[in-house]
Amino acid sequence: MGSVSRWWLDLWSIDVCDGISWDWFSTIMCVRVLGNGRNTSFWKDSWCTTTPFCVRYGRLFSITINSEATVADMFFGRGGGVEWNWRWRRPLFQWELEQLDLLVSDLRGFQVQEYTHDSWRWKADSDGKYSVKSAYHVIVNDSLFAEIPLHRFIWCRLVPYKVSCFVWRVLLDRFPSKFNLVKRHVLINSDSSCVWCQYRMETSSHLFFECYFAYHVWMLSLEWCGFTSVLLNSFIAHFDQFLGLPLCPSKMRYRWAVIWLTVIWSIWLARNALIFSDKVLSTLDVLELVKLRTWKWLKARDNSFSYSFSSWAESPAVCLNFY
Repeated sequence: MGSVSRWWLDLWSIDVCDGISWDWFSTIMCVRVLGNGRNTSFWKDSWCTTTPFCVRYGRLFSITINSEATVADMFFGRGGGVEWNWRWRRPLFQWELEQLDLLVSDLRGFQVQEYTHDSWRWKADSDGKYSVKSAYHVIVNDSLFAEIPLHRFIWCRLVPYKVSCFVWRVLLDRFPSKFNLVKRHVLINSDSSCVWCQYRMETSSHLFFECYFAYHVWMLSLEWCGFTSVLLNSFIAHFDQFLGLPLCPSKMRYRWAVIWLTVIWSIWLARNALIFSDKVLSTLDVLELVKLRTWKWLKARDNSFSYSFSSWAESPAVCLNFY
């Protein structure tokens, strides 16, 4: 594709996660605009059809000699027309010839712009130019989030950005739990048990919901807020159930979500304090930290939140207008 900047390579790499290509950026959101064809891969770029020829005609691609050819390499003009430079490892079978006929049919009307460079057009903007803002709006409204309708509560401006990032990583199971560290060969199985119960492997669901320590923190937090419930142990179901406990307007529900996010964050910090500083926190200690952190964040980030810490610590449900 010719020389490209380091910035462009980094941008393009967002398609790949742990070796699995999502093709969101390169295939779905970008269109190859053909100029002279010198920097466009004939087989691997989606320049003529919505899918690359290497996918659309995989058999032909597997037996071509010029799999790395550009569009410009693949044709030459003759008698006012175009002749294609097909090169194969062996003679084609009949069904492969039929595939080639279909490929040639796709190429009808093919034209190059000799004095124009190949380029990319960004679908999300009317002028075809990429911008971070347009990409952000696409991602936020993309079907990726259709499966996670609670994302707007996770990315809540009422908590620090690092907290939202961490909770999002927990949701995707992309955080350094012992289970994930074992998968990455950072820890061995014998070091993977829960720091509190020493019985189960430290998975995300066990650490935050199933372990007796985490479960007790959640029960204390609900009791502090004036609720009783048996909570589910999967991330989205737990969050959804928690959000649905009070009957309140949307503004108060965002404040209510802050408590859930803070409990997750506080359990994680308590776990790290025990592992790295040998500091033991009780579930009551964690609850007190949840009270303090939620109040500090709401006080700093919500101008209409005017309650004192003593009022908040004593009756959060009243401060949230649940009663």
